[in-house]
Order: sequence, then C-alpha cells, then structure tokens
Amino acid sequence: MAKAREEWGDAQLVAAIHEHLGGALYHFSDRANEASIDKHGLLLKAEAAARGIRPEMPGGNSLTNFFDARDGLVDYVFISFFKTVLMPKDRGVDRLRRPMMLAISPEILLLKGVEVRIGRGAGARRFKTMRAFHEMDWDVWFRPELREDTMGGKARWSRFLDYEVLVPKCVPRHYILGIAE
Repeated sequence: MAKAREEWGDAQLVAAIHEHLGGALYHFSDRANEASIDKHGLLLKAEAAARGIRPEMPGGNSLTNFFDARDGLVDYVFISFFKTVLMPKDRGVDRLRRPMMLAISPEILLLKGVEVRIGRGAGARRFKTMRAFHEMDWDVWFRPELREDTMGGKARWSRFLDYEVLVPKCVPRHYILGIAE
C-alpha cells in the first residue's frame, strides 16, 4: 500500500520546519531590491535579465559567483534553513548595503526541481526534497548534547546550520512571507 502524502519525505521536511525550525526558510537580499521582489519574487540574475528586469543591488560577488559556477549552482536561488546566513560583501563594488532577511514559506520545498544541499563547498551533497529529510542529521537538532565538542559534535552542528534549499530560477512572490525580524 502506498504511503499517505504526509508521510512522503518532502511533506515530512515541510512539517519539521513548521514544528521545529521556526516555520520559515530565509533569504538575504538588499532593501534596494524590495519593490522588485514584491512584484516579481526572487529571481536569478539570468532569469531577471530574460524578463527585462534589472535589480538595483544584485546579490553575490565575484568569489561566490565563481564557486556557484564551479559547483553547478548558477541556476538556483539559495534559501537557508536558518537566519544565520551571511550576505557576502562585494569588494569590487563600492556600495552601501541595506540588508533584509526574507522569510520564505517552507511549502516552496514541494515545487518541482527544488533540492536540498547538505553542507557547503565542493563536497556538499544535493538531494531531491523527497530524500533530503532522511539524509539530514536530525539527531544534532533534537539532542543538544551532540553539539558539544565531543566526537565531532561542533562539526555536525556547523554542517546542520549550513543546509540550504536550492530553488530553480525563481522563488515566486506568493512563497515570500515577508521581511523576517
């Protein structure tokens, strides 16, 4: 017999975010982009260009763009499970940043093509959302004693904080809950 829909991995992940991780996912942007995001959602640079949209303060910098290209991630909008993400500085551009943290509905995980990246850098693993829930290290979340500096506890916790959601091309506006405080 087939599993009920709420037992599928992606539905379990959405439920876990609602129940245990504050009910939202997060994305850093600049307040200069607020009107565009409110109208069009969060767009990749290439997607914005294809639609004739020019963001006021595009995200990333030359280093993050290099790593995204190297790791095959240029077609994704990055969303974090936690508010601990940093907005990279662009040393090549002199501009005043006005960061804002956007709250994103966890239901974005149910969209076709969305993946979860466990870890960062070249060694990170990517999973379809159906599988990601089962690959995530939930023990380190539910058992705080595992975060201590014993048997790699701090490293496990750090990896858990680095999990991110990869959304192809665009986060549609209706998934953006608002500016997170």
